[in-house]
Parts: sequence; C-alpha cells; structure tokens
Amino acid sequence: MWSARLADCHATVSSVFGKILAARERTPVNGVWPFILWSHEFRRTRHDYRAEGAMIRKSWIEMLGFEPKMIFLFVGRWAKEKRIHLLFDAIPAGCALVVCGDSTSVYANDLASGKLTSDNAERAKSVLLLRGILKAREMRSAYAACDMLVSASDFETLGNTVIESLASG
Repeated sequence: MWSARLADCHATVSSVFGKILAARERTPVNGVWPFILWSHEFRRTRHDYRAEGAMIRKSWIEMLGFEPKMIFLFVGRWAKEKRIHLLFDAIPAGCALVVCGDSTSVYANDLASGKLTSDNAERAKSVLLLRGILKAREMRSAYAACDMLVSASDFETLGNTVIESLASG
C-alpha cells in the first residue's frame, strides 16, 4: 500500500525535501526505496548485462575509430544546466566520452549539431554523441559497457543516473 502511495514520489531527494516528505507521509524517508530499483531490469545483477555490454562497447569503439583506455559515460537529459560540453575537455587523453540522452532544448540541438564541441580536434574525436532515449535494458547495457559515469551538472542531489549506475555495478 505504501509503495503504491509513494510510487509517484522521487525517492532520490534532498534532505530538506526528505523531511517534508517524511512529515507529509508520516513515514521515514529511509524506508522509501528508490523507484529505479523497483524496475525488473535494475533488480537483476550486473552479470546479466555483461554480454550485451561487451557488444555495445565494441560498437562504440567501432564508431569512435580507436580503442580507448577508458570509456566515460554521461546519461541523461541534454539541458544547459547539465553542462555536458564541459566534459569534452575533462576526459583524459586516450580515453573516450559517450553521451547518451536527448531533449528538445536549444542546448540539445547545439550539442547534436556540433556547435558545442571541444576546440581541441583530437578531444572532439574522442566524443561519441548518441541522441535518443534509452529504455531500462538499454541503459543497463550502456552502464555495463562503460568504465565510469560522469556528470558536470550545475546541481545534483543524488540523481537517478547515480542510483542507476550504482545498481549496475
């Protein structure tokens, strides 16, 4: 009953909102399990996605045209406050950045069109932009394909991608 009542609540919240939620719903916030983890795909072990992750990683390497030392992943909404373009020059040399997500914002269109790429031509080649919304299984496989999740957001509490990444191992 509680899970049905709280299903529409975002469980990865700030402590301030957590206190409001606890008072309003009269339940401890630490008793609310993040809704991401209610998904069948995110309750499975990371080993269930190893093979799919390896196939995705191979396709990313083919699209990049080189074998990176590490693959960094950004997943999420392509919005100005996410500051995705700052990640382009933050990725170490010899590594790659894969950016998955979408939005209807001007920022997303600028990102997709290449207006926000790195001034460094070599760094720009190490960025793979994959525009589109990932379903849960695709997202789990993308997490399995990368080495590290990255973010340059202006603000972040404990965002969904952090929870998803932790759930994915």
